[in-house]
Order: sequence, then C-alpha cells, then structure tokens
Amino acid sequence: MRDHGEGIFLRSRKILPFEILLIENCGGRDIFEKILNKQIRPCTSETLIYQWIEATKGPAQTTSQEFLKQTNNTEDFKEKYAQELFCQQAAMPDQNIMTTIFANELEEILWKATPSILKNDDLRSHFPEPILDDIALYRFTVTLDLMKSPIASQVEIE
Repeated sequence: MRDHGEGIFLRSRKILPFEILLIENCGGRDIFEKILNKQIRPCTSETLIYQWIEATKGPAQTTSQEFLKQTNNTEDFKEKYAQELFCQQAAMPDQNIMTTIFANELEEILWKATPSILKNDDLRSHFPEPILDDIALYRFTVTLDLMKSPIASQVEIE
C-alpha cells in the first residue's frame, strides 16, 4: 500500500457521545433522512464514523464542501453533495454509503445545529465548548486527531 499518490483513502473511528446526541436528539437524524437522503441505523457507542481523504492533499487539506450551507440554493447543494457522495463511494466502493456516516456530514450537521445548541444550557453542557465556538476546531480536534487509525483502503480515481 502506498502512503502517497492519487486516490481516495478511508479511515474510521468510533462515534463520540456528543455526536450521538447531535444525531439522535439535535435534529441530525432528520438532516440525514430529509436532506442527505440517508437511512442510518440508530447510533450506539459502537457506531463508526468514516473519513475519506484525497491522497494528494492529505487529511488536513481534505475539507468539507459546506454542502448544507447551500440548502437555500438547490443546485449548489446538489452539486456539492454529489461531490461528497462521489468521494464517499470512491472510499467505500463495496459498501452502501447511504447507510454510512462520514465526518464531513457530521461537521456540516454540527454547524447547522450549533445555534440551537447554544440556546439550551443543558444541551450545551454535553458538547465541547471550543467546538461550539469554532466549528473548524471540530475538523482538527475531533476528525483529524481521533482518526489515527491506519488507512483502511485505497481506491484510484479514474
């Protein structure tokens, strides 16, 4: 297996408690089902979160397309989320990505849910404060730091 080159790589980690809360109690499941058109299973502490990485860019430069910020413009959303799904499928060619949770999706859902979380002190107490103050920290402190598992697969993009 090459460490560098072209292609999409896949890493995974277990879901964190605040991410379960985000999905199950803060509207994340509705976003998955109604906007992203995914049917994910109920989340438990064993649920895996996946991250696709473009090998030529590396994890720190592989960023979200900010597709949920485009929901007011359907064409922009479709285009950006189509690219996200393309990379997900490239990373997991033999899996049903429509039942799988990816880190970019959680980052987008956290961005969308943060205003509501900030208004509810009890709910807010379950989330790491710095992440609510700066969503970009989610990518660096959760996704990159915790996704230290070895690269699980590599698929060349044609």
